[in-house]
Amino acid sequence: MSIEDYSFFDPKVQREPFDLYALLRAERPVWWSDELSCFVVPKHKLIRDVLEDYETFSSIDANSGMIINESAAGRIRELRAQGCPQVPYLATNDPPTHGPYRKLTAELFSRDRINAMQPDVERIVAMLLKPMLERGGGEFMSEFAEPLPLAVIANLLGVPLELVPENKKWTNAYVEPLGRMLSPEREIECAALTLEYQRYFIGEIEKRRSEPQDDLLTQLINAEVPGEGRTMDVPELLAAIQQFLVAGGETATYTIGNGLLLLIQNPSIAQQVRGDDKKLRNVIEEVLRTRSPSQGLYRIVKQDTEIGGVPIPKGSVVNVRIGAGNRDEGVFDHAERFDPERKNLSKHLAFGVGLHFCMGAQLSRNEIFAAYRTLFDQVKAVRLDEARGGYAYFESTFFMGFRHFHVLFDR
Repeated sequence: MSIEDYSFFDPKVQREPFDLYALLRAERPVWWSDELSCFVVPKHKLIRDVLEDYETFSSIDANSGMIINESAAGRIRELRAQGCPQVPYLATNDPPTHGPYRKLTAELFSRDRINAMQPDVERIVAMLLKPMLERGGGEFMSEFAEPLPLAVIANLLGVPLELVPENKKWTNAYVEPLGRMLSPEREIECAALTLEYQRYFIGEIEKRRSEPQDDLLTQLINAEVPGEGRTMDVPELLAAIQQFLVAGGETATYTIGNGLLLLIQNPSIAQQVRGDDKKLRNVIEEVLRTRSPSQGLYRIVKQDTEIGGVPIPKGSVVNVRIGAGNRDEGVFDHAERFDPERKNLSKHLAFGVGLHFCMGAQLSRNEIFAAYRTLFDQVKAVRLDEARGGYAYFESTFFMGFRHFHVLFDR
C-alpha cells in the first residue's frame, strides 16, 4: 500500500497507525496531509527539532478557537461569548509569558509534593479497584482508568470526589475537538460543557477567596506570578485548572488502559513485573513509547522555514506525530517490538521535550505504577472479557485510548 491509500480518519488506522508511520518515516519524513490540512512530521529527530524551536513553531493558538463543523459555528460562538476567554497557559503558551506560569506551577507541583501524594494515590487506587476485584472484573476504563487520575487531581484541588464524573465530561469536552471527528451536535455539546466547567470553577474560586482552604486551588489563587507582582485573574486560573485536569487525567488514563492490554498480550512480561518495581517502571516507559497516549501535537509556523529540507510557509500548521517518532528505527532497535529491557527507554517523546515537557509526568508515572502494582499484587492474571465485547478504541486523530475495555481477574 502507498501513503495515499491510508486515511487518518479511518478507525483501522487510528487503532493501528504503525504501518502508515513506517511508510511516512521511510518515504515522506515531512508530508503535507490534505485531510488534516497540515504538514505531518513522523521522524524522532525532526519532531525534537520542531518542539525545541518555539520561536519558529508556536504552541499558541494551535487549537484555540478551532471550530470543526461550520454548521455549528454560530451556536458555538454564542456559548463561548457567555464564558471567559481561553488564555494560553503552559502547553498552549510560549515565552515570554510561558516562563512565569511554568515557574509558578513548578513551585506548586514540586517533586517533594508529588512524592508526598503517593499514599493518597495508593488509597484511591485501592478504593477504585476494590469493587472490581470483588466482582472478578468489569469495564476497566470507566470503573478505574478514567476516574483514577481525575480523583487524584480532584483530591489535590480540594474538589469533592463525587464530582469526578463531571470532571470527566469536562475534560472530554476539551480533548474531543482535538481529534477533529465530532458531529455538529457533539461539538455544540462540548462548547456547552466547557461553559459549565467555567461556571462551576468560578464558583469554587469565589468560595476560596472568601473561605481559604488547605488545598491546591487556594494556593493557586493566592500564588504570585513570578516577576509580575500579581496573582492570576479568573481566565488564567480557569486555564490552569483545565490543563491540570486534562494533562493529569488523559495521559495516565490512556496509558493505564493501553499498558494493561499489552500486559495481557505479553503474559510472560506480566509475570516478571510482580514484586519487581524496576521492571514495572521499565514496562511503563515502554508502554508510553509504543502506545503514546497523545499521537500528535500541533504547532503554528511563525515564519517561513524548512523541516528536513522541505519549505514550510509562515502560517502553516505542523503536526508532529509523537506515536511515529517513538517507533523510529533510527533511534530504537527493533522499534516495533514491545521490549521493556531496551537500553534507551528514556528517549521516548510521550511527555514532550524542552520547555513544554509535561510537568505532570512524574505524577502520571506514579499513578500508573500504583495502579499496576496494586492490581498485580492481588490477581494471578488479567484476561479480556470477550463475552462483554473485549475492547474498542475511540475515534481520534489525536489520542490513542479505549472507548471500553472489559476484563476478567483471576485471583
